Amino acid sequence: MVEREIPSIEFDAEYSAIQLPTVSFLPQRYVFQGGAGGEGGAGLPVVVRSASKADMPALYAVMRAVADTGQGYGIDEFPTLNAFRAMTADSYNIVVEEDSPSRKVTRQLFQRRPV
Repeated sequence: MVEREIPSIEFDAEYSAIQLPTVSFLPQRYVFQGGAGGEGGAGLPVVVRSASKADMPALYAVMRAVADTGQGYGIDEFPTLNAFRAMTADSYNIVVEEDSPSRKVTRQLFQRRPV
């Protein structure tokens, strides 16, 4: 990974000027079978949607937590929030949330857009 060392305030101005790519057929609602009630349960209702810039700090926190526990990405891949934003700014970022007003579980998937 190559990270540009730029002041945060400069990056924030640059980042605020871009528009994150979105997936045209989202948001969608789905039910993960067996999710809420365990095996054979009623399932877990979720919403799949394109991520927004406001989602990025929470998504970065998930990536940090996974890296810190050795269960996924190495933190050197995304050492800072700004590096994470820069690496995912041209990607399709997808959020999967539990469809519940009382509980939001956020995950991210991303796929680079074709050049």
